[in-house]
Amino acid sequence: MRPAVRPGRNLWRALAAFWILVALGAGTTVAVLAWLGAPPVLAPRALVLPSEPVTQPAPPAPAATEAAPATPDQAEAQPPAVAAAPASPPAPLALPEAPEPPPLPSDEAEAASLLPIPPPDPALLEPGPHGLLPRIGADGRQPRLAYARHFDRTDTRPRVALVIPGASEAALPRLPAAVALALPQASAALLDAARARGVETVLLLPPNLEAPEAVLGRFAGYVGVMGAVEPDLQSAFAERGLLVLDPRPGAPAPSRAWGRAADLLLENAPTRGEIDRQLAQLERLARDRGSALGLLPDAQPLMVARIAAWAADLPQRGLVLAPVSAMIRRPSSAER
Repeated sequence: MRPAVRPGRNLWRALAAFWILVALGAGTTVAVLAWLGAPPVLAPRALVLPSEPVTQPAPPAPAATEAAPATPDQAEAQPPAVAAAPASPPAPLALPEAPEPPPLPSDEAEAASLLPIPPPDPALLEPGPHGLLPRIGADGRQPRLAYARHFDRTDTRPRVALVIPGASEAALPRLPAAVALALPQASAALLDAARARGVETVLLLPPNLEAPEAVLGRFAGYVGVMGAVEPDLQSAFAERGLLVLDPRPGAPAPSRAWGRAADLLLENAPTRGEIDRQLAQLERLARDRGSALGLLPDAQPLMVARIAAWAADLPQRGLVLAPVSAMIRRPSSAER
């Protein structure tokens, strides 16, 4: 008779068989891993933010020669490699910049041109029936030189000069300082503002003038007069040290006084292109003759704006804007 089997003996046998299988599986796994060897070392992956663009690295350039191994000292001196920063997103389109302002005077000659014109000198004035009249001083000084704007007379570039018959105090700062003012009469405020900027003034004569003393005392401190002056009256102005400007283009130059005639009479035009065309014509006259004097109609806003832009670029085209006192010629009577 076989002995009775205990109820828990089968359970213990099953459990022992399970652990034997686990041990065999573990041993088999260890043996396989040992046979395969250590796994390759993988580089760590960099985290790329979604908002930044991902750029593909450029392929390495082939080395021409094998680099020599670095010494320990060189290895310590070399800084660690720094990963390249991700490319930044393209900048938004910017609006075009405003044009650069005209350059400020840089040399002594241009800096001296900013000097103000001195106020009327009592030594160059004498009493008259209608005010103080200009005269040549006892030391030989003349108003056409004493109240002239500074200019480098050794400058050999073609010269261009402009005269405008009157301008308001508001328009004066927008005009180039080398532009002369021709005034029939003027307020003290306008004259002070013109002198402070170094702007020359000319007395504008009325037509059919017979007695110069009747108008020469209207204001003081001007370099000369402008009008259609007959030769006999030219001598009267020359004796007072004044220059004479004839506003008629093509008229002969004054024969008995320092001065000249106008070369071009500019007209007010409704368009920018028409004004620029007239200024270009004045430039051509200056290149052909060595100098050119232009007369402006008045200080219209468009005309003032175009003249300011034109004068700022004039040196780049090989010309110079000169005051009228630097444009006059010796009278033909003095050459005899």
